[in-house]
Amino acid sequence: PNSFDYVNKRIKEINGDFIKQYWKLRVRPDGDATTSDNFIMQVDPGVAYFDGKRIATQIPQQLVLPKATDTITRDDEQIGITYGNYYFFDSGDGMLDIDTCEKVNLYTGYNGTGNLVGSANVRAITEGDVRTLSGGQNYQRTPSYKLHLFNVGISDYTYSLADVLSVKSQGNADLVNLVPRTGNLGTLLVDQKEKALIFDTPLRRPKGFAQDATRPANITTMQKFNFTASGTTHEIGPLGSNQSFVNQADILIGHTGGQFMPSGVTTTISGTGNKKITVAGLTNGQSYQVIAQVKDTGAGIKTKALTPATVTGTLDSDGMGIIFMNLGKSDVYEIEAIKIGDSDGTSVFPYFHFDAGTETTHYDDSII
Repeated sequence: PNSFDYVNKRIKEINGDFIKQYWKLRVRPDGDATTSDNFIMQVDPGVAYFDGKRIATQIPQQLVLPKATDTITRDDEQIGITYGNYYFFDSGDGMLDIDTCEKVNLYTGYNGTGNLVGSANVRAITEGDVRTLSGGQNYQRTPSYKLHLFNVGISDYTYSLADVLSVKSQGNADLVNLVPRTGNLGTLLVDQKEKALIFDTPLRRPKGFAQDATRPANITTMQKFNFTASGTTHEIGPLGSNQSFVNQADILIGHTGGQFMPSGVTTTISGTGNKKITVAGLTNGQSYQVIAQVKDTGAGIKTKALTPATVTGTLDSDGMGIIFMNLGKSDVYEIEAIKIGDSDGTSVFPYFHFDAGTETTHYDDSII
């Protein structure tokens, strides 16, 4: 070995591999951006040390990068919807409302009793497990159903989400009783990371979605149906021409002021094309709610349209020094003016910030 080897080894042992001056990259179109098939990437001079050796460039380098111009079309792609962020429950009264994303309270006792822990909104109700061991957790009772929540907030920090034993509507007596884990571990809000409003497509960054008579867009949704029994049986439906009921085992039923999944009540998908559900074993005059899955083979692609609106209101306080006004609308794109009194009043636009209400889990009301 020569003296250079010793110097390189010493530099490597003391400093390792490192960059002294980063190679900065800039990308620009090659000529006319609308017609050229290439980009030009310019790499500025830089210096680095690797294995003790100095590596440097003295002048800018230019590299030609071909644009991605090929396209592909994929048919019959499936986009899965994963609802996480759920508690297991096994009993309850009535049916919490998934249509309105009902606001609910979280309590430390069963049947909506005990101390208030916080609040949330209901996203979905689905089937649970048939065993007391689920997801590596042992439960005290069979975790038969899942209550999917979002916008979960704790108001009393002397408790945690593991202390919640029941979830009750803020507007009526509907509720569910949760299933704790064994060993005094309390309840568990499962899959807390799976709570986003946006879901990945199989192909990242698709240019667009297309549909026609030979390639329809199909969508399966969870829907709630309300009815009052006239006799002991009732038919839900029929659905529209492009719709049908699916997944009979996932149908859920509750009745107002009574038991969730009442004993003796059965549900059967029926009719030509599975367009009806026959419910039997009902109590005459009782109000019921049914959650079922509906497949629609004629779903359309929705285009948003901007609609101007004027909102009049008064300022409120959040109790922590923030003064705001709730606009009462979600998905607001922009604020054009803020004035006192009426449209001819004094402009106070510069004194407000705009919060569109866009959360990772949902669209909340926009505020200023």
